Amino acid sequence: MGRVVAIDIGGTTIKSAVAVRPSTLASTTISDVRRTPTPVGNATALTDAVIALVRSYGDDVDAVGVVMPGLLDVPNGRVRIAGNLRLADAPIVEPLLSTLRLPIAFDHDVRAGALAELHAGAARGPAFGRSLVCIRRRCGGHGGHSGAGLEYKRERDMGERSNGTVNMGLVAMIVAVATVGGFMFGYDSGVINGTQKGLEAAFDLGKVGIGINVGAILVGSSVGAFGAGRLADRIGRRGVMKLAAVLFLASAVLAGAAGSSLVFIVARIIGGLGVGAASVISPVYISEVVPAHVRGRLSSVQQVMIITGLTGAFVVNYILAQVAGESTAILWAGQPAWRWMFWLQAVPALVYFVALQFIPESPRYLVAQGDEAGAQAVLARLFDAGTAARTVAEIRDSLAADHHRPRLSDLVDKASGRIRPIVWTGIGLAVFQQLVGINVVFYYGATLWQAVGFSESYALQINIISGLV
Repeated sequence: MGRVVAIDIGGTTIKSAVAVRPSTLASTTISDVRRTPTPVGNATALTDAVIALVRSYGDDVDAVGVVMPGLLDVPNGRVRIAGNLRLADAPIVEPLLSTLRLPIAFDHDVRAGALAELHAGAARGPAFGRSLVCIRRRCGGHGGHSGAGLEYKRERDMGERSNGTVNMGLVAMIVAVATVGGFMFGYDSGVINGTQKGLEAAFDLGKVGIGINVGAILVGSSVGAFGAGRLADRIGRRGVMKLAAVLFLASAVLAGAAGSSLVFIVARIIGGLGVGAASVISPVYISEVVPAHVRGRLSSVQQVMIITGLTGAFVVNYILAQVAGESTAILWAGQPAWRWMFWLQAVPALVYFVALQFIPESPRYLVAQGDEAGAQAVLARLFDAGTAARTVAEIRDSLAADHHRPRLSDLVDKASGRIRPIVWTGIGLAVFQQLVGINVVFYYGATLWQAVGFSESYALQINIISGLV
């Protein structure tokens, strides 16, 4: 019976293993795990390293599975963009095919083709492998990419995943709490839409003044996003989220009570610091805690919660304006409705802070701080004890292999001396996102609709529709 060599190309290490291929991985024999450093930034050296690993297993290998991260063109066997490997538009499969003359399956490391990700030194345990993949040979000779050489398909064991292997109740609670940060992001951004009439009257603002007061949150959010990563390495992911909750709470109270434009701007910058920190750390925390097979789906919940927060702010603004009669009318305690729009933001901020007390710290952070016992205790609540121990070892190895400290100079390609294309791609996406104009609708929607003749009540209703759509 022939053997499959599974190759997992990572940012620092290429892992390989050999598997004797029966009908499913449930009884597959995995053996002879090997590693070699990843040649970053050099596609030729990368494929040479893969070829050397495959050949090191001898002549009885009859198929190879290759997985890696990045934006991949699977049918054509090319890497479009792989940031951690510093590759762009690089051929991968053709050099392997022409040299090895074996069937090559090439796929992304979160797709069903990730045989190497399952077993090539990743120590994920047999349950993960049994639940995910079966392999069958579809063609002979030496042709093909994914589907032409080897066909991979998902074979889920839902019972094993949901009963005993993963504590999905705890996972759900962790995601629900962490993504409240996304809700606060949306709420803090959207609450300003509907309060501008009150701001203009209270602080005697012109158009420029309104723009400065509205845009102040973006100053804070850029600073918060820039500094959140380093801060999270010092005080923990959960520590940064707690700090963000405190910033949201302080911003809500101070913005509602502001007696001048300057105080209001400071309050909104404080809220922006929370927005930036939460937008960066919440998805990082989720990705470090939840199981790999649901990581992508659950991390994306953050985006849904941002829109939910925006819509929630629009709904609250509308209700308060309706109860008072308009946003500048007195509502409760002798204060106008627009001030209460900010103060009510304190409610979800307080809920966020309290809920954060009940979720664990990131195991990766705990291992980085030398608290492996704490990390294993967290993982044992999520998985079984055996999986927890193996995962701690995997995290330890990953941290030991990662000697690179990110710095601004990484944005420049050392070979060419120019800023990396992926940086320009990111900047372009951000610019086009602004040119779409959706931020104008989210921040100034009520003002725009009133400018074309709608009443404040109808303008606030249209805000809600915009948020829902």
